[in-house]
Amino acid sequence: MLVEMQVPIGRPKATRAALILLRKNTDWWTMPQDERRAVLEEQSHHMAIGLRYHPAVARRLLHCRDMESEAPFRDMLGQLRSTEEWSFMEREIDIPIGQVRSLKSCGMADTWRRRRGAARMQKLSRHPTASNTHSRHLTLSLRCKM
Repeated sequence: MLVEMQVPIGRPKATRAALILLRKNTDWWTMPQDERRAVLEEQSHHMAIGLRYHPAVARRLLHCRDMESEAPFRDMLGQLRSTEEWSFMEREIDIPIGQVRSLKSCGMADTWRRRRGAARMQKLSRHPTASNTHSRHLTLSLRCKM
């Protein structure tokens, strides 16, 4: 059922992403499969919560958001985090990635190529340091975020 409902993550409207690394504790994994399923479906309503946000939030082994605002995504996470299933969570690392845009889509592809070419042409004594190179990459990526 869920596979048929899944929308492609790489669709043109998909401009936001989130990577949340989770690990459930030993109690969760020592529970029989049918008990884990009961916690997910009957007590935590994990699937029902996720389906309420479908298709705006596309999920593939990780939670992602594809919408103008991240408020619906954060609301969904809040509901999922307040369920019994979450009491088995040993660790959660939430890494908000922000809006994803290519250099080409924000008009920076040519600038990036020119800067890379210029850096290659510099004399050996004038090679940019790793920190300068990192700063340039960071600046370009910040310019692309809107």
